[in-house]
Amino acid sequence: MKQPLTLAQWLCDPRPNDVPVAWQEEHTWTLGHLRHDVAQLITYLQQQEGERWALCFENSYLFIVALLATLHAGKTPVIPGHCRVSL
Repeated sequence: MKQPLTLAQWLCDPRPNDVPVAWQEEHTWTLGHLRHDVAQLITYLQQQEGERWALCFENSYLFIVALLATLHAGKTPVIPGHCRVSL
């Protein structure tokens, strides 16, 4: 059995960019999309003063992009217990 990748290897491992990583209805995101989207968000986050970022997404692809970018940017992800609007 293959060893699972460490979190640090998720974006850097020499896997091809066309490997599918997420699906939603008719849309498929590839590792290339993931690498690109995470890199863009890292750049944005590094320019922001805030250290803690709340991650609240219903879309799992957007969540993993935000989580990986937050961690790679040296920020602290905050994951709320739910995404309901407060009253």
